[in-house]
Amino acid sequence: MKLVLGIGNELKQDDSLGVRIARELKEELGDREDLRIIECGLAPISLLGKMPDEPDELYIVDAVKIPGLDRGEVIFKEVSELREGEKPVSTHRLPISMIKTKLDPDKTYLVGAVPIEMGYGEDLSTEILKAKEKIKTKLIQKLNE
Repeated sequence: MKLVLGIGNELKQDDSLGVRIARELKEELGDREDLRIIECGLAPISLLGKMPDEPDELYIVDAVKIPGLDRGEVIFKEVSELREGEKPVSTHRLPISMIKTKLDPDKTYLVGAVPIEMGYGEDLSTEILKAKEKIKTKLIQKLNE
């Protein structure tokens, strides 16, 4: 089974990227037995107990700040392939290592873009809107493999 976690704050512009992508994927991909999509919002840790055990693939979708990446730049990498400087410690105060340990997937992907606008508001910046479409296209392709 494949599991997608959409993480973010819907009231802080580009930080809502992961939640928006998860919501749109649910609409586009519908109910599939081989796929589970969870909108985690701000507190993915509160949903750990409700997540399925041992998915084959885990996709953590979030706005991410990673040294060396430009604002608006997309990342779609298996966590084990991230270089030392690329590894974010956590996504919304939940360490990626904790997610991996709890769910024990065969592969874990970090998927997202570096945010540009993080103030209060509901609109994504133009660059992140474009990044969202790129991410969604690639995720749908990967989820259909």
